[in-house]
Amino acid sequence: MLWPLQAIPEVLRPLAYIAPLTYGNRLLRAVMVKGLPPWAEPVGFAGVLIFLVFTVILASLTLRAGVKQ
Repeated sequence: MLWPLQAIPEVLRPLAYIAPLTYGNRLLRAVMVKGLPPWAEPVGFAGVLIFLVFTVILASLTLRAGVKQ
C-alpha cells in the first residue's frame, strides 16, 4: 500500500499524515535512494521518532495497568 500522496483521494489524504508508514517511507527513501543520513530528512525522522515514543508510552501504560490487576 505504498503510492504517492498525490495519488490518494483528497478526502483520505489527512489520514495518510497520521499513519507512521508515510513518515517511514519518506525516511527510507531519503536513506536508500538519496544516500542521506536519517537525520537529514527531518520530517520523516521526526514522524518515526514521535510514533516510536508514542508506542513505547502506550505499551508502558498498558503493561502497568495489567500488573496492577
